[in-house]
Amino acid sequence: MVITSYAGISGHVVIEDLAVIGGQVGFHQFVRVGTLAMVGGNSAFNKDIPPYTMASGRPGRVFGLNVVGLRRKGISSDVRRALSRTFKLFYRSGLNVSQALEKIRAEVEPHPEVLHFIEFIESSDRGVCPWSMREREKDE
Repeated sequence: MVITSYAGISGHVVIEDLAVIGGQVGFHQFVRVGTLAMVGGNSAFNKDIPPYTMASGRPGRVFGLNVVGLRRKGISSDVRRALSRTFKLFYRSGLNVSQALEKIRAEVEPHPEVLHFIEFIESSDRGVCPWSMREREKDE
């Protein structure tokens, strides 16, 4: 894990393996940051950040899959495709959480990384960060 300067990590925050935390980030107590998550600087989070995602903002929002981090870690293209499908079903399908997880289980190959994403969401006490388009995507 990489944590840069001036990160405010409250009590009982859990940061999983290989997460990258930008500078001047604040986490509310009991927030969890998933494996290989990339957290942008000058952000504030009061909800969990799912594994393999990128998040930033005030309030914190997820804006994509950490594809660069997955490649650098040597995650296969099959697993990256499965995680991309998982991300789209969870964040961009318009389904509620339980419906999205059910659809992921039914339609996405159960690689360990996909199962970890599902388990992370299911075990969230604070809820997970919502999805938000990046500024350039809003203009398209």
